Amino acid sequence: MSVALVNPQGHRPARLTGVAARLVGTPHEIRAGDDVVLFYGAGMGHRVRHFAAAAEGELPPVMVLAPRLDWNDVALALDHGAASYLIENRYAFPLAETLVCASRGASILDPEIAAERVGAACRSRADEATRDRPGRATAPRDGSDAEAPAREAPGAEQIPPVPPLPHPPGPILPPPSCLPHLSLRERQLMDLLAAGLGVREVAEAMSLTDKTVRNYLSRVYTKLGVHRQSEAILYWLGHLATRDAARTPADPDAC
Repeated sequence: MSVALVNPQGHRPARLTGVAARLVGTPHEIRAGDDVVLFYGAGMGHRVRHFAAAAEGELPPVMVLAPRLDWNDVALALDHGAASYLIENRYAFPLAETLVCASRGASILDPEIAAERVGAACRSRADEATRDRPGRATAPRDGSDAEAPAREAPGAEQIPPVPPLPHPPGPILPPPSCLPHLSLRERQLMDLLAAGLGVREVAEAMSLTDKTVRNYLSRVYTKLGVHRQSEAILYWLGHLATRDAARTPADPDAC
């Protein structure tokens, strides 16, 4: 595997062993044979944005390995094409294996980042559902009376306003309604994809055909409300990070 390593000071991760990593300073130094681009260091979100804007064509899968968690940097990197973002020395993850998974299209996120993004998506969907409830007034598109209180239809359920949530210091547990209701085979499929396996490898591991795996994957997309494999893996990684916290002795089958 070939890794294009981006670090202005020329530093390399101490745990990057057994991998051919080549230091690059500009997007034009990235080769067609590079499997993944690893941005190593603090404040890499700005460099991810620069590389994405200046690259000729699409970059290989992008991973950021940062020394600490910076939410602004996370948002900047992910918004400009990074699919993976990890915090160095936070968990005992094998970096070389993680890069292999990223090169195959998997999205590998620090559990706190994954949980925050899943929680934000769940809150956004809950807000949309609240706005779409019958009897809820919608703001006019021309902006008139934008601050006027919403009028409830007679007999409509009164829904108290939800105060804005503070920025999370740690993982956010998605509401139970947002946890996926997947079959056993669909869960096995997502566990294998989240571990970095491709469709063909998943098919071999589950003794299925490639077509059957893709059919399962299409049903998973519908149930999770996503449109592509990377989004499904991101959702599932956040779900796994909070699944144990959601399970209680009174509910042994909770997901």
